[in-house]
Amino acid sequence: EKRTKNIVQEFEKIKEIDENYYFKSLLTNNKIIKYKAGEIGIRDLIDFAIKKEIKQQEKALQNKLARVDRVSTDPATIDSITILAQPNSGGTWTASVVVEGSQYFPTFTGRAGGYGYDKESACVGEALNKIDALMFLLYQFKNERLTQEHIDNILYDNRDIIEYGAGYGAIPYFEGGVGIDCHIRILQKLGFKLITRRWTNGSYIYVFTRKELEEEGNN
Repeated sequence: EKRTKNIVQEFEKIKEIDENYYFKSLLTNNKIIKYKAGEIGIRDLIDFAIKKEIKQQEKALQNKLARVDRVSTDPATIDSITILAQPNSGGTWTASVVVEGSQYFPTFTGRAGGYGYDKESACVGEALNKIDALMFLLYQFKNERLTQEHIDNILYDNRDIIEYGAGYGAIPYFEGGVGIDCHIRILQKLGFKLITRRWTNGSYIYVFTRKELEEEGNN
């Protein structure tokens, strides 16, 4: 995967253990102690970190593929999506997403903290990514538009096929930190219409309905 290749290249450049925070986070305390005691060298740490990174990415890919299989089996129909995004004290944001459709859906939640990025879209994206029926529509949308040119060009990203904010790699998702308007445009491309967008009682509220339902209601 492109991400793993880039990380490996960065690790290969490391000369000291504290040069790269992510690199150091992959090391065990035992490895660090042995390095500081002179029992192993930086090359040993690099090899260990690379193997661990590759193993983690392989596991993450297996989890993603397992979810694709689950999502593709008897997907539920979504009729409406209601998103509440709320800024909280301490700089955090939380999101709750209520879905109505052909089956019962629990309330999906997301949370974002920290500084320097768009936390509204981060918490909303986290919640949307938990909805299997919505992920099915996202995967389907991409598959229907994927061309041989995209397949041949391993550097393509999902903004070329879906919309900015649809993630990177083979499996699309709702990115965090890209701005809520990106999520709105993606949902619109998936067949939903934004019918409500307002600020009330300390929350931003976004309500979407399936376009087919609106058309049926107008007939």
